[in-house]
Amino acid sequence: MGARLAAPRRKFTADEVERMVEVGILGADEPVELLDGELVVVSPQGVAHAAIVSVLDRLLSRAYGDAAHLRVQTPIDAGPRSRPEPDLAVVRGEPRDYLERHPAGPDLLLVVEVAVTTLADARRKLPIYARAGVSVVWVLDVRRRRLEVHTGPDPRGAYGATTVLGDDDRVALPRRRGARWRVADLLP
Repeated sequence: MGARLAAPRRKFTADEVERMVEVGILGADEPVELLDGELVVVSPQGVAHAAIVSVLDRLLSRAYGDAAHLRVQTPIDAGPRSRPEPDLAVVRGEPRDYLERHPAGPDLLLVVEVAVTTLADARRKLPIYARAGVSVVWVLDVRRRRLEVHTGPDPRGAYGATTVLGDDDRVALPRRRGARWRVADLLP
């Protein structure tokens, strides 16, 4: 018996997915993200993940004040085939500036992904963020108690620099001159 060929996959655009929501094929609260044309099921949040996202939401909101606003687990525009939903996004301007569109790369000061059990899901999004022009992405690795800081996005889907910081290291907040936090203060 011959080897089975993988069945072709149907890739979707963001417009197609939005239309599926409009007509009821997908529920508005369906736990999926559009990543490189594929609808990916999002895992339910554990207690630790939810708490860490809430802590970061509070810290980032205080740090940026009126200079930006935070979006928590909502879509960003990362091209015609991707609408990732980062755990947190620090966005230029006011929420009302985005009534007609999702924020895109140049609108984002910082994107944060929290990885409690596995880094694979967070790292899968890095090429998408880089192609979209997201200038700074933090991946908080809770299990290893470290923070990956990705900067210098390349439109081909990579970051030019990655810095890995441990508990006692300090991380600078993008566009907040002099603001630095200990990585340990971001972790449980």
